[in-house]
Amino acid sequence: MKKTALLFLIYILGILYPFLTSQFSTLNSVAFAQLDPVERDLSISASVNPGASDFQFGFSSDGRTNVSQDQELFYQITYGASESAGFTTATTITVDFSMDRAPDGTHVLDYVLGSASNAYGGAKPVVNFTNRRITWTIPALPAGIMSQTITFKLRTNSNYPGTTAVNFTTSANMSNQYISMPQQTITQTYKFDPSLVPTPRTPTLQPTLIPTPTPTTTPATLQILNVSINANSPTAATIAVTTNRPAKQTIRFGTSPNALDRLVQTSQFSRYSTLDLTNLTPGTIYYFQITATGRDGLTRTSDIFTFTSAQKSETQTQPALAGNNAVAITSGEMLLLSTVLDENKPSSAFALLTTNTDYQLAYTFGHIPTLTNFEVIVRNQDGVFRTVHLTAHDAQTHIANLRSGGAGMYEIFVKQTDEKGNIGEQKVAYLKVVNPLRVLEKETNVPLSDARIFLLYFNPQTQRFEPLTQERLRNQKNPSYTDMQGEARIILLPGRYRVETSALGYDSTSVDFTLGEKEGQEYPSIYLEKNFFNMMALIHFIKDWLIDFYKGFQDMMQMLTSSIRFFNSMATLILLSFVLLSFLLFRLRTGIRWQHLIPYFLFHFFALANRHKQTFLHGIILTEKEQPVNNVRIDVMKHADTTILTHIDSNQAGKFHLRNTFTEPYIKILLTKDGFHPLEMMVPTDTRELIVIRMRLHSQSKTPFTSGSEHLAGEFFELFIFLSLLIELFFLFAFGAARTLPFFALSLINLLLWLFYQWEHKRKS
Repeated sequence: MKKTALLFLIYILGILYPFLTSQFSTLNSVAFAQLDPVERDLSISASVNPGASDFQFGFSSDGRTNVSQDQELFYQITYGASESAGFTTATTITVDFSMDRAPDGTHVLDYVLGSASNAYGGAKPVVNFTNRRITWTIPALPAGIMSQTITFKLRTNSNYPGTTAVNFTTSANMSNQYISMPQQTITQTYKFDPSLVPTPRTPTLQPTLIPTPTPTTTPATLQILNVSINANSPTAATIAVTTNRPAKQTIRFGTSPNALDRLVQTSQFSRYSTLDLTNLTPGTIYYFQITATGRDGLTRTSDIFTFTSAQKSETQTQPALAGNNAVAITSGEMLLLSTVLDENKPSSAFALLTTNTDYQLAYTFGHIPTLTNFEVIVRNQDGVFRTVHLTAHDAQTHIANLRSGGAGMYEIFVKQTDEKGNIGEQKVAYLKVVNPLRVLEKETNVPLSDARIFLLYFNPQTQRFEPLTQERLRNQKNPSYTDMQGEARIILLPGRYRVETSALGYDSTSVDFTLGEKEGQEYPSIYLEKNFFNMMALIHFIKDWLIDFYKGFQDMMQMLTSSIRFFNSMATLILLSFVLLSFLLFRLRTGIRWQHLIPYFLFHFFALANRHKQTFLHGIILTEKEQPVNNVRIDVMKHADTTILTHIDSNQAGKFHLRNTFTEPYIKILLTKDGFHPLEMMVPTDTRELIVIRMRLHSQSKTPFTSGSEHLAGEFFELFIFLSLLIELFFLFAFGAARTLPFFALSLINLLLWLFYQWEHKRKS
């Protein structure tokens, strides 16, 4: 029964299956047909996501690869979505310019305010100074929108004046809810160019009787020059704004770039303003935008900027800028400022520098700071002038190398940023930058180079002006001389001074001046009046020049003698010079040529052992009146032909010495000298006796001037051999035997040559 019932059920299902499947298909088609076209498209496209090939993304620059300071760099991003993307995407484009640190940690790039353009749909750029990024958020980029562009500018600064080239990288990214495009980067090289540093000048024109009309200038357009975050904490932040003209500042801020619903503003017109953002939530991203309003009612609106409020710390740590910290400012070896800071009030310490001068700031912490970043910020009325990274010298001292700019008053701050995002500033000093002392011609205002500058300072104890000593000037010179621009770049501490100035062909003058914080307390510009007929001024100038030359030479010698290497080198050179000069004088005294010194020495050395007769042929050349004949050329030839075997010259005693290496029984010798008849003779090679040769004069020859000079110089031989031995004896105690004995050996050989010559000269033929 069960088997029969099962077969019947299968039979019924087989009959109903075509009907049921047909009805289900009809119902499904009707349900799908009731959907609108958009819903049908979405349902179909959701199964195939777009890829990178469906989007356009390119990053380019103006093509420059090597740049120097204060140059604007232009960048462009090209982007889009092709039709194949299929639908609208939420697109984000980000530019990162944080990879621009110099060897000392300083950033070499700045964002040019207002240079970033809007993206598709009016999407505004958002600038993050902390992370050094620019971000564009496009809520809806439709498919089929191609070749869209956004641009921005970066500017190189002069924060790092070092000679090392800095490779910096700017990168761009694009992403949406489906893909992230491969990052694109541009690498460029920055190198500071000293020739581009402007030389500030103060007006030096003399007053004129003809009134000069004041030109009418059009006021510059209101611009926002600089924006910075001076302070940041979990609940508050301080924003600093600098404009090119006095203006009131308004900041709108909030937690969304599209909802800047909170507002702070200033009530005074100022070029530099600080505004506090309060009641912030810790660790929250905030956005703000600045509107500057000038006296004429015109406004300027900035980019949208962003920052993150500091995170709230569970443990309380002492801020690095709190406590008994100290700061010191030096330039070269001159200490300009050294003071202990008070954490409760800004420092009023003061330092004075000339324009375009290198200096160093050392910040010493009273306690070892935790992990943090420190920067030195130098500000003038135009806002941030320079920002330099503080590099750790040891656990408690950080150092920054800086360079002064144009003349004016500056404030120096130390800025701290920790790992929680806290930012704090401390004013450590005032810096007054002044133009250097200048000397100009009174009539033409032409700078005078090589003008003599002699400085005196006012001693309050003696109530007199006294010359500035090297102790006060450190590595600077007094007197000094002006350069090609007529400037004397001397760094002095605040106080009262007198400068005595003179130049060749000009009347001398004396000027008193004061260096200090107040206006007018700067280095003077000195004007000299031309006067070629002032004999007293000329005499004084020559006298001062000779004194300065002597002191400069004395200082140079003192510096050189303090060098052990220089002293050793000079000592060696002196010893060698005396030894070689002694050999030269011996050659002039005896007439023995350099190449004949060794045979001459060996002959007399063998003569001491009575072996010279077997090894040398030696002779003497005389006149008919039995006077020795010197400088006779003796050519030795084979007896059978004219092949010259060797040659030698007779010395001042008329003698010659030939090494007897001849294999033939006879040799032929030819003797020649101006004023004598040539003489040719045969000499047996086995002779052991002195060969006596007489030459006959054929004309009366006068002694040339050179012969007389050589004879006169030769008379100093004994003096120099004595001085050489005396100096060697002195250096023996100073340098030791190992260094001095080689020179003693050379002098001993020289002395033996002289003894041999004296012995030979006194012997009778």
